[in-house]
Amino acid sequence: MIAVALIAAAFGVLLVRLGWGREDRGLRVGAGWALIAVGLVALMGRDGAWGLALGASVATLLAFVALAHAAITAPRPRRSTPPRDVATTVTLHSESWAGLGRRMLVFLLAVPASAVAAMLVALAGQTLARAAGWGEANAGVAGMFAFPVAWAVVTTLVMLKDRVMHMIRIVAVAAIPSAALFWGMA
Repeated sequence: MIAVALIAAAFGVLLVRLGWGREDRGLRVGAGWALIAVGLVALMGRDGAWGLALGASVATLLAFVALAHAAITAPRPRRSTPPRDVATTVTLHSESWAGLGRRMLVFLLAVPASAVAAMLVALAGQTLARAAGWGEANAGVAGMFAFPVAWAVVTTLVMLKDRVMHMIRIVAVAAIPSAALFWGMA
């Protein structure tokens, strides 16, 4: 069982790498992440925190090897290219106080509000793990593992939006159901 789950996680890393930079990457990358998740969940279900640590270590090591190989085999650029102008996601109006307030609001939504929403997601996950009969230590590790993943996802989704109301909706969609679940079952 351990070998099958580790192979699933390893094959998932390979699929993510094969989908890298391709036009049709969606299916490969999605299947790769799904295999990684299935492998880690299987390891966690069988051996708890130890299984999760083992699977994450193997997947991280293989991802490092894939990155190192890509860095070594990538062709060197022939000439340095000047930086290109990239359109910003959020339009900034630096000459007005409203522009400063908007930038501060975007920062507050992208960092601390997203962190609070991610913490609520992690606490809800930990509560669900306890309700499913996982041990205290395993549920705690699941929550600690879920926090940085949820924070990265929520922050990324917030930063992809160009309107503040859309950013607020993303934080609320992550935070409100998680808070209700956490306080409802705690």
